[in-house]
Amino acid sequence: MTIDDFVSVLDEGTRLGVITFDEATVRAPHQDVVAFDAAALSADAARLRAVVTRLDAGAVRAASRTLGDDWLGRGGRAADIAAQTTAGRVADAITDLTVCADELAHAVTTIDDVLIRYRRTMTIVSDPAVVAAGAASSDDLRAELIARMEYADAAGRAASTALVDIAGLTASPGELVLAGDR
Repeated sequence: MTIDDFVSVLDEGTRLGVITFDEATVRAPHQDVVAFDAAALSADAARLRAVVTRLDAGAVRAASRTLGDDWLGRGGRAADIAAQTTAGRVADAITDLTVCADELAHAVTTIDDVLIRYRRTMTIVSDPAVVAAGAASSDDLRAELIARMEYADAAGRAASTALVDIAGLTASPGELVLAGDR
């Protein structure tokens, strides 16, 4: 269930004359949750892992192991030193990118957990049975819908805060690991 489903329940409460509400105010705590693209973050994590795999199996690392055997003399030694240096930089980048990929994968798992809990809460508050004809007295229905608004508000704020915090922890300071090797 989503915030849209909850607003539909509140609309029914308004139609029954037991509550009034400001839709923008009800939706506000949920904006970050609605806007968050968990699938895109998961895809980024998979792409980063694929980059690590390609780099680790890449030609630079393979060439650095055999170049010295294939080219003799001063030029061969210079090429071998350059290849070893490059291979070392690639190895360092692989290590750094592996850490980033692991952190991003962990963030995706944590975000999935936050979103699952958020959706469960929204399913509870969006249960339309509360506004079914004769389900409760007007006073009880009003109290229930107000309680659900408070619960949904808290759930939206908590999920939004969690998503922002997780994104902040996984964000780079503005440059990628390899940016120093422009």
